[in-house]
Amino acid sequence: MLIRSVGLADHSYASAQEFLKNYDATAPGCLVLDIRMPGMSGLELQKGSSVARGLPPIIFLTGHGEISTAIQAIRAGAIDFLQKPFSPQVLLERIREAIELDLENRRKCVLADELQERVIRLTEREREIMQYLAQGISTKRIAGSLAISPKTVDNHRESILEKMNVDNTTQLAHLIAIQ
Repeated sequence: MLIRSVGLADHSYASAQEFLKNYDATAPGCLVLDIRMPGMSGLELQKGSSVARGLPPIIFLTGHGEISTAIQAIRAGAIDFLQKPFSPQVLLERIREAIELDLENRRKCVLADELQERVIRLTEREREIMQYLAQGISTKRIAGSLAISPKTVDNHRESILEKMNVDNTTQLAHLIAIQ
């Protein structure tokens, strides 16, 4: 009710198994888990499920919080570990932060996928020259290192910039840094 009261959508599940059965990896969000749940515990879901790597950010909310359990959850990637009784405002803030984190992670994944698709279109030689360009190495030095003419490097540079959908080598270097 708390989550719905601020206009956020929620889905409740009776167990981790029910969640896994119905999990939609394309839907952004976060998980609010208890340590103790029927069947699989929250920690087991976090660490051991076959979809664990694709789970959205996790917030643990529990009445059974021991320091060692909290440390274990945080080390495994949970963004918070709240003990009952909890402040509803703190929980809502953490949920909003988790959702923002999930959206940012999804944006980065899409960007990385798009970048990989662009890189695949490059020839082996273009990939090699792109690495030099991203490091800010001059055309003359690239040509000397690869035993090709500066004009050939310039031709490859034009092709690389076009295929990578950037206007200059500075943008190319920023794009490569994202990888």
